[in-house]
Amino acid sequence: REARPKMLLTFPLHWINTNFPTDADPWFAELATHFDQMNLMSYEMIGAWDGWKSWHTSALKGEQGLHPTSIASSLDLWVKAGIPKAKLGIGIPFYGLAWRHITGPYQPFTNWSDYVGGDNSFTYKKILRYSKQGKYQWDEKAQASYLTFAKDKLVEDGTVTWISYDSPQAIAAKGAFVKQEGYGGTIIWTLNQGCTDPETGANPLLDAVRDAFLR
Repeated sequence: REARPKMLLTFPLHWINTNFPTDADPWFAELATHFDQMNLMSYEMIGAWDGWKSWHTSALKGEQGLHPTSIASSLDLWVKAGIPKAKLGIGIPFYGLAWRHITGPYQPFTNWSDYVGGDNSFTYKKILRYSKQGKYQWDEKAQASYLTFAKDKLVEDGTVTWISYDSPQAIAAKGAFVKQEGYGGTIIWTLNQGCTDPETGANPLLDAVRDAFLR
């Protein structure tokens, strides 16, 4: 900071399972005094873990006992740990998580064989292509989007029934929440995965972030 006083210093934070609130360690609040921004890596907030039900990769709200993660609840726990709201940013995935055997949230997992792919595999470009064969769905409680596929229209390897991802609608909801609650902005993982045309650089999700957070 002494060498480059104008440099923005940031730190990535983990999301919190609400069944274990003490994972929001107050030590990070002490660390926050040395940084401009502490950004929540709020993606892949679900896995085929014992006792869990299927859930969104980056739900804004709606956490409960068997799907105990959301951006709002994680942020709230970090604030209670002592990190100022204005220093807390949220994460937005530019990719999705794809599953077989499951047709949406709130369903029991079999095991990790239900998982098909995610980061660096199910990019937004691929999700858009598959969306023509699927049905777009919006979970109002979770403020999260997803695609489902009928048995005769399964994608990828012919087994994918559900893709959880952030649509422009989900990004708009997150931007509105951040502004309303006084949080500090957003980070993205990763910019290239939102690109739908490498030649023109078209990136609809990045446009959605600009509209939701900067306007």
